[in-house]
Amino acid sequence: MAERLCGKRTGYIRGALPIGGLRKKLCCGNVLLVGDSAGMADPITGAGINNALLAGEIAGKTIITALENDDVTLLEQYESKIDRLLGIPLARSLEKRNKLDEYCITNELLQRHLPELWVTFREYWS
Repeated sequence: MAERLCGKRTGYIRGALPIGGLRKKLCCGNVLLVGDSAGMADPITGAGINNALLAGEIAGKTIITALENDDVTLLEQYESKIDRLLGIPLARSLEKRNKLDEYCITNELLQRHLPELWVTFREYWS
């Protein structure tokens, strides 16, 4: 197949990311939201694979507990576990993303505030 394609690009992978922050409701009946459906992509970087994998593991363990106890209401524990781990970091990132959008109006504003709003700067983490 590689010979047939001769190193040519076959297409582009692209799509929108849900960067609006963690959804308030992650459990509805017997359904748990994980990854993009739960709003786990970082609003600044768009990264979300690690959060999705972590949430998937927690969801799996929570489901096992609910099945072992024959109690679907135990699935609601998933929300509090995810909120404890990801709630504050994603909320903080969303707050910074909103400021970043606001400061993109002019280059001057963006240059002045970028260190506090982008992850590669030390000021972002303080």
